[in-house]
Amino acid sequence: MNRAIQYIIIIGLIVCFSTNDMLAQRYKSSSAINYSRVDNTVLHYGYSIGFGVFDYRITNVQYGREYGFLAEPVSFSPAFRLGVIGEWNITNYVSLRSIPGLYFGKRTVTFVREEGEADSWNPMDNLGYPLRKEAEVKSVYADIPLLIKYRGVRINNYNFYLVAGASYHMDLTPHDELKPEKNRIIRTNRHDVALEFGGGMDFYMRYFKLGAELRISIGLIDVMNHDLVEDMPNFHAYTRTIGSMKSTLVTLSFNFE
Repeated sequence: MNRAIQYIIIIGLIVCFSTNDMLAQRYKSSSAINYSRVDNTVLHYGYSIGFGVFDYRITNVQYGREYGFLAEPVSFSPAFRLGVIGEWNITNYVSLRSIPGLYFGKRTVTFVREEGEADSWNPMDNLGYPLRKEAEVKSVYADIPLLIKYRGVRINNYNFYLVAGASYHMDLTPHDELKPEKNRIIRTNRHDVALEFGGGMDFYMRYFKLGAELRISIGLIDVMNHDLVEDMPNFHAYTRTIGSMKSTLVTLSFNFE
């Protein structure tokens, strides 16, 4: 994801949260207050349904550039998430929150080679490399985030909140073998650790609390497997082109508590 878009999301969340507190100071809550039990108990539970976008932050190395080879992620790779919510209310405004769940999605990395940069000495021509090749990485992620949630002052039947923390990801789909017939031409590691931040808005309905939350996950670990498969030399260039490959997940979740 473009870094500018991440900054815009962060600034937008902060502005919304600040506006919530200013409105709370100006307007008093009405007498029509809906469901609030989850905010008044120490522990509560719920479930979450989310839709998001998978992305990679790829750094190309000099090997690929020398041969006019460039790896880049596809700009939009949709994902679906199911999770359960466990939250411990520490104070009236601060809680410790975990939403373990599963992500289902696919990421595509495109390898592009400029035709004009191919010379007679280029070994990639001899190996028959195409000018464009896509690598698919289908994943089922087990995601275990641990977040601090800071709620704003409740205004009638809604309030804004911010969340931040870290998460552990494990890809339950193995990618330790190359399978060209399935467009699996690179390998990835299963484990990742990420920073999480975001925010949302809680709506207090008559019988439950509904939250709409936007959260960004920034992977910290290079998930690319750089080991070469010696008996498949035609795919070494794809592996060597990528210097590092880190995950980014953006998720819009609807939480029922």
